[in-house]
Amino acid sequence: MRSLLRAGTTALVAALLLLLSAAGAGVASGAAPPAASDPLATVVALRAAHHPGFDRVVLEVAGDRAPAASVRYVRTLVQDGSGRTLAMPGKAILRIELRDAQAHNDAGRATVRLTRKFGLPVVLATRSAGDFEGIVSMGVGLTRTAAFEVQRLSNPGRVVVDISTRTAPPRGSCVYLVKGLRYNGIYTGGFVVARVRDGRLTGTTGDFYSEWAAIRGTVSATRTRLQVRTEDGAWQAWPQRWLPTQRRLAGWTMATKAQLRTWSGGGVPVSGQPCD
Repeated sequence: MRSLLRAGTTALVAALLLLLSAAGAGVASGAAPPAASDPLATVVALRAAHHPGFDRVVLEVAGDRAPAASVRYVRTLVQDGSGRTLAMPGKAILRIELRDAQAHNDAGRATVRLTRKFGLPVVLATRSAGDFEGIVSMGVGLTRTAAFEVQRLSNPGRVVVDISTRTAPPRGSCVYLVKGLRYNGIYTGGFVVARVRDGRLTGTTGDFYSEWAAIRGTVSATRTRLQVRTEDGAWQAWPQRWLPTQRRLAGWTMATKAQLRTWSGGGVPVSGQPCD
């Protein structure tokens, strides 16, 4: 009897060990290793300087790649988390947010000073608005609302914001521009009429012969991108400069609708255009 009990106990223990071994193998084979999350980009430097035509604000991170960035105008600068309104100098505020980023090290110490005074033609000061849950935010106090462009550069990773110090065509405005041959105050031969409205330029030729059939593009205080379409239908880049103080493109002359009709003898189709 004892031998039978020992044999049964031994079999039971063996069965339990086999089950535990199988269960352990199943857990080991089915468990996936924890996914490695990308490290946050650490902001290590803030710079601002004036260049001909614009003020530049640079946020540099440790590493080769720049984080994703959002830049927009806001009425007030609000601190992340608390919702407290932060005072900013100037008449306009740009809010810059870096995602998947931080402005502190593992010990919790700040790696960059984001609250600074600069006193540039447009950029007056910057102020930290948050360093929380992978988002670094700050405000830029400006002397006025101005056109801006954002770039993400690498080696090292940088977010660059260029803020124009020039004046662009105001929103809602429309300007006629004319380019062509002029003789005794009258345009003759081939010419093109362009209209600038809200920073966008469009236009076509008049009824006179011209190698240009149409023109399109955008105009801002920092950059002008124009294309002309030739008679074969191909669009070609056409470098031009916007002269903000004269509200015209280099080589072009501003004109009213009445002047267009006079110069062209009624040949320029100006009715029904955005400047009406």
